[in-house]
Amino acid sequence: MSVETRNRILIVDDEKVNISILVELLKDRYDTVVAKNGEQALRRVLEHKPDLILLDIVMPGMDGYQVCKTLKNNPDTADIPVVFITAKDSETDEEEGLNVGAIDYVTKPFSSAIIRARVYNHLELKRRGDLLKVLSSLDPLTGIANRRRLDEFLTLQWQQLQRSGGMLAVLMLDIDYFKAFNDH
Repeated sequence: MSVETRNRILIVDDEKVNISILVELLKDRYDTVVAKNGEQALRRVLEHKPDLILLDIVMPGMDGYQVCKTLKNNPDTADIPVVFITAKDSETDEEEGLNVGAIDYVTKPFSSAIIRARVYNHLELKRRGDLLKVLSSLDPLTGIANRRRLDEFLTLQWQQLQRSGGMLAVLMLDIDYFKAFNDH
């Protein structure tokens, strides 16, 4: 019996009414977490690991562009899709939002049906991307990490060891009669 987990969405806006509208719109299908400014948003991302972020641009202190740049520059948060939902409606604003790493840009006032559809679509794309990432690092027959994953792991370990001055050992094994296992 599998338990279906609900996606988590972080809603970031300095206006209570905007947060309330989005929470109400999405609460039936998704778990929502809210933040009222950029600094709080960055903390919430680390605490709650959202699957998608709906982010306003105009906020006191750190604006949405800065939040998005910070998220995209951190390997732990770079893969979280960001959708700007903002009153800034010029083509230049939208271009900047997409250039700093947002996957989409929606202007206020927005259509509830369109927001629901975009949220669903972006979460589905993220789910598929996450699955491809996992599948690309596993051997399909054995389920063991493949050569690509080994190369990534060794690169990461080598970088860490260069900083720490540690040592690295590699053990290579050959399994006799593995072809019979493969054929089975």
